[in-house]
Amino acid sequence: MEKKILLALILITLLTGLFSHLDKIGLRAEEPRRAIVGIETYVTGNLIVPQIHNETYYNKPPVYNWIIALFYLIFQSFSEWVVRLPGILFFLLTGWTIYKATKNHLGKETALLGSLFYFTSADLLFYGTINAGEIDIFYALIVVLHALAIFRYFHRKAYLAMFLISYLLTFIGVMTKGIPSLAFQAITILAICLYYRKWKLLFSWQHIAGIIMLFTLLGGYFYLYNQQANLEGFLAQQFAESSDKSFNEGSLSSILTSIFDFPYQLLLLVMPWSLLLITFILRKVRKGYSSNKLLVFSALFVLTNIIIYWISPGVRNRYLYMFLPFLAIMAAWIFAKLPSLKKPARLDYYFPVAGLVLSLIAVLIFPFFKNVSQHVDYKWIYTSVFSVVIAFTLFYAIRKPKLAIYLFILALTMGRIWFNLSVLPFLEHRSTAIEYENHVKNMNQITNKQQIFWTGAPLTYEPELKMGGQVLLKEQFDIPPTLPYGIPYYQFKHSGYIMDYDTIIRPNRYYLGPDTMIQHKNIDTLYDFTEKWHNRKLILFKKKG
Repeated sequence: MEKKILLALILITLLTGLFSHLDKIGLRAEEPRRAIVGIETYVTGNLIVPQIHNETYYNKPPVYNWIIALFYLIFQSFSEWVVRLPGILFFLLTGWTIYKATKNHLGKETALLGSLFYFTSADLLFYGTINAGEIDIFYALIVVLHALAIFRYFHRKAYLAMFLISYLLTFIGVMTKGIPSLAFQAITILAICLYYRKWKLLFSWQHIAGIIMLFTLLGGYFYLYNQQANLEGFLAQQFAESSDKSFNEGSLSSILTSIFDFPYQLLLLVMPWSLLLITFILRKVRKGYSSNKLLVFSALFVLTNIIIYWISPGVRNRYLYMFLPFLAIMAAWIFAKLPSLKKPARLDYYFPVAGLVLSLIAVLIFPFFKNVSQHVDYKWIYTSVFSVVIAFTLFYAIRKPKLAIYLFILALTMGRIWFNLSVLPFLEHRSTAIEYENHVKNMNQITNKQQIFWTGAPLTYEPELKMGGQVLLKEQFDIPPTLPYGIPYYQFKHSGYIMDYDTIIRPNRYYLGPDTMIQHKNIDTLYDFTEKWHNRKLILFKKKG
């Protein structure tokens, strides 16, 4: 009964933390880009060629734009919470997928812990689901479903289903984020076939059928794309995007730095559950894992696919989200084993209790970090309330050792609520979103919410694919000059107009462009401000006469 109450509290606090402050801060990082591309998909109805400023956007394929556009359609709103809502729902769906995939292999208790460990991984709980408008949570779910389909149908010997479903999910992954899904498919299929000595499957008719299906689907999309835009430029950019983030484009020193830094980065990503994963080096902890097919596959998937990220400079934490479900499963299995180990003794108790102690300390010292806490109106009230609640949770964990892990998880989900109340005001203060939205409001007062066009000299872009220093594919095309994506997003939100790109200055139109446009003597400057991305002065102007 106590455990059921705890699980109910965990669910309530988790959902409250995730949904209560979706629009507390403006769109950050990659969120405005996803939002404005989704808006142009919604407005133009073009499901084939993504656009920004009514010009071709080459960086990403269109699937996530469809999802954002669908949510705009459902809610008839372009607010921040609508942009972030899909990411939160996909996050919850990933946790549910972990439970469903795990319970028949490791038991319901371990499956439940695996889901909860995923939900409370530090980076996801306190960053990924804050910036939920980014593409990475959804893409991680696609990769997880992709990997689990291979696992499920391989062990059922349903090889045709394995290849058809995995290549279908490869297609969805490619249509979401490009080339990486091809690597996930190739590496995972190769790894599982070789590990179980089923290498002949690589040359089977079922595999050929899957490949044919993938090429048919991609070929169909490329045909439609080519009817509207520069297909060669799009393909070159997909390879360039992937190559820019890989070891292929990194210097030797940056690759070596990445090799040494990456394990530390991964440990922080999965905290606090990565501390359990460290115990896997102990033979007593490892014992028995090789007899469980899901554990073997989880380790195989992570170890074989993560190598590319390990040696690639500049990998961001969010690029690794697809590994977290499998690491959470392994961490949950390790935790379930701890009570049976004599050494280290009672780690299943001391680990969550130590986590509760550290959580209490973090809340207590927060008010003394004045550069952060000064932006919180009721910091002492929040500190007092959450300190008392976590202290009670700690006391209860000491009294009920078997529930300690669930009490620690509850503290983490409550910590997300505390984070919303205490840290988000600081992030809001630092965000450029407020500044850009205020500039947009000022411009709309001047223009009476008429359309504003973005202008300036186009950028010539030359994406290329290089291998071993040799250029295999190179294209050249012009794109609009870059503008912080929050500006066209907030411009549409407040005026209902897309900020189209136009290089010709026409009468009776309002334009936003770099201050170099002042060189055109036949314009009236109406407003100016400095954007922070390029530290560049922008002017709102209109042609005289």
